[in-house]
Amino acid sequence: VKRLAVLAWPGHPGLNSERDATMAAARQLGVSASFYPISTAQEVDAALAAARAASADSLLLFPDPVTLSSRERIAAFALRHKLPLVGGWDNYALAGGLVAYGPDLREAWRRAASFVDRILKGAAPSSLPIEMPTLFELVVNLKTAKALGIKIPQTVLVRADRVIE
Repeated sequence: VKRLAVLAWPGHPGLNSERDATMAAARQLGVSASFYPISTAQEVDAALAAARAASADSLLLFPDPVTLSSRERIAAFALRHKLPLVGGWDNYALAGGLVAYGPDLREAWRRAASFVDRILKGAAPSSLPIEMPTLFELVVNLKTAKALGIKIPQTVLVRADRVIE
């Protein structure tokens, strides 16, 4: 990876911290990273074309409503242009991305349900603690890896929570 294209919805509350951390990590790795904001699904194609024109050789999708709703289209573009695609939720790998790493959404919804239960039993929402995710998952799409000609090391596969074959 030499030129990373980062696509994300600018309305995402965590955008600035995620973007800053991503750009700093890219710099440390000697990777040129460019940010392509997409406010609507209609802007996806233009952002992908701009990333391609800038010779991006990989794609990173921040987990947000716009990238999530466009994940199949973005994954198809990535495969067509032989670009590894990484996303922050399992949905991105399930749609054809190479790898997804992020919070386990099923666990997050279970935790949210426990908060709803507590509120329905009379707890004041303001009295409930703010929780950070504690369960993360790594999903590797071997079908996509094969299509891209990428060999995933065995050390990564054994650490993966799910492998798509």
